[in-house]
Amino acid sequence: MNILNNYFQELSIGRLKRLPYLGYQLLLSVFIFTFIVLTIILMGVGEHIVSGDLEHAQNTIREWFTLPFLFVFALFMGAVCFSYVNIAAKRIRDTGLPGWITLVIVLLLEFIAVALISEQASYAMHMIFSLFILFTPSDQFKSLRK
Repeated sequence: MNILNNYFQELSIGRLKRLPYLGYQLLLSVFIFTFIVLTIILMGVGEHIVSGDLEHAQNTIREWFTLPFLFVFALFMGAVCFSYVNIAAKRIRDTGLPGWITLVIVLLLEFIAVALISEQASYAMHMIFSLFILFTPSDQFKSLRK
């Protein structure tokens, strides 16, 4: 259960070295990719079950996507987003910077970039920041916090 602890616990004290951070990011990405592929396959199977009748398939999907389903899906997506943010904060903390504060500042800058410049600028900022926290050695900025 150590994996779940790294994703959901140690909010203010946890740290992740570079390789474990990369592993946890990849594991979460594989999990999300598998979920998306299974959802697409199930939708295809559902259409095949209703014999290719598009209108009937749309009605069936409307029946499945009720409020309880949307609530469970929102909880799932919230847990996934929280996991990504928590392990990023742990990695930032390992570099010597304050984890959550740095992450909030970077996310705000990305939102501002979307609003004022373009989505591509925000994507570029996100990629640069992701590479920064991936390749920055542990305790690189520890002397700045004293």
